[in-house]
Amino acid sequence: MNDNIIKNNNLNSAEVLSHQPNVKLSKRQKQVLRALNDGLLYKEIAHMHNISENTVAYHMMELRKKLGCNTSREILVEAKALGLV
Repeated sequence: MNDNIIKNNNLNSAEVLSHQPNVKLSKRQKQVLRALNDGLLYKEIAHMHNISENTVAYHMMELRKKLGCNTSREILVEAKALGLV
């Protein structure tokens, strides 16, 4: 997670933008992220997008890597900080 954004509340918007990594998400990763943000469980996300729970877990693993996070909660915090959700 980008601790600089969280720890330093005095950053102006230009400084925050300059610290944001260029995160590229696939269409499916964006869908999974939005569903997670809506509070859906893996099983519900899988059913909604006609994919397996294992596939949802795979996309979550990729989101963790791309966003530098360890938990679903951290993914959401980072995604919101980056304007992804």
